[in-house]
Amino acid sequence: ASQQSLFPLNESVEVLTAERCDFSVALPESDQDSVWLVMYYSSGCPHCWYFAPIFRQLSRAYVGSSTVHLAACNCAEEDNRAGCDKARAWSYPTLATYNLSEGQAQYLYEVPHAGRDGEPKTANKIAQWLIEQSAMLEPTRPDVLQLGANFQRSEFRPGSSVPIDGPPGPLGWPEDYFLDDDRFAEARIGLIALLSSYSGPEQYNAALRIATFVARVFPQDCSYYARLVHGIQSAGLMSPPAFRSLLARWKNLFGRRKPVFCKDETCSIWQLFHVVTASVAAVATSGHPLYSQQAASAVDFPGEGNATAAETMAFVRDAVDNFLSCSSCRRHFLTAFDDCSYRRCEVMEAPSEKNRAK
Repeated sequence: ASQQSLFPLNESVEVLTAERCDFSVALPESDQDSVWLVMYYSSGCPHCWYFAPIFRQLSRAYVGSSTVHLAACNCAEEDNRAGCDKARAWSYPTLATYNLSEGQAQYLYEVPHAGRDGEPKTANKIAQWLIEQSAMLEPTRPDVLQLGANFQRSEFRPGSSVPIDGPPGPLGWPEDYFLDDDRFAEARIGLIALLSSYSGPEQYNAALRIATFVARVFPQDCSYYARLVHGIQSAGLMSPPAFRSLLARWKNLFGRRKPVFCKDETCSIWQLFHVVTASVAAVATSGHPLYSQQAASAVDFPGEGNATAAETMAFVRDAVDNFLSCSSCRRHFLTAFDDCSYRRCEVMEAPSEKNRAK
C-alpha cells in the first residue's frame, strides 16, 4: 500500500513501513552488532517537517558506517502504528536507539532531539550526545555535521512529503470553501486522528471526555457519536490496539472514511475544533439548540443545557493536552492558552453567553 514519508527512498535514511517499524518483530537486514537510530514521526506534525532535514544531515554523517544506521517510520500511517506503539512513540518526533546483536534487538534509550528551550538540536549536537553514550557512535563523516541542515531542497520544504512509490507531493491546508457536509466529514476524521494517539488506560477518562463533548455538540449524526461514547464506556480500560480497533469499527459506520480536502491529519483535527466551536457559538447566538441536542439520546451525555464557551475552551485544551501528538505543537499551544494569548481570556469577560459566543 502507498504511504507518505518525509524521506525519499534509497537515501541515507532507511524508510521503515508496516512490521519493519517494530524491531521486536522484523530486524533490519544489516550487520550484526549494530546500533539503529530510528525517528518515529507523524507526517502531519509541522515540527517533524522541520526536524526531517536535521535528521537527514545526521544520517549523512554516518554514511559508510557498518555499526550505526538511521531509519524513520511515519506513525500517521495506520499500517505502522503497531510498531510505533511498541516503541512507545506517542509524541513526535521521537528518536529511539536499538542495539542489534545475535539476532535480537534491544531498546537502548530515547535520544533528546530538543534543548531546554524546546528548539530542535542541530545534527552536530545530537551526534555529540550519541558519542557521549558510546564511542562506537562516532560519525564516519564528521565534516558533514559542520555544514548545517539543508532546508532548501524542494522535497523538504515545510509541509512536504514524499510518496514512497511516487514523486514528492505537498501536504497542507484547504484553500477553497467547502460545504458543511464536507467539513463535518473532515471533522469526524479529525476526531479519529486525535483519539488515535491514545497511549493506554491512563488516557481512558480523557478519551471518554473528548468523545462525550463532541457527541453533545456535533451538528450532525448525534446517534452515531452516541454509539462511540457507549462503545468506550462498555469496553472500559483498553490497550492502544484495542482502542484503535474500536475507532476503526466506528469509522466503518460512515460512508465517507477518507479525508475530503485536508492533506494531513493536523488539518483534520483543526477542522474538528472549528466545527465544535462554531456549533456552540451558533447555538448561543441564535438561541436555538441543535436538532441533535433535542434528540432522545442527548440525555445520555453529561452537562445540562447548551454547552458554554468555558466548557468549549476546556474541551479544546483537554484534547490538545492529552492527544495532540506533536509535542512541540502541544507545548506551544498550552503556553499560549494558559497565558491568555490572542485575547482568549477577554472572551470570558463578556456579560452574557451570547456575547461570549460572538
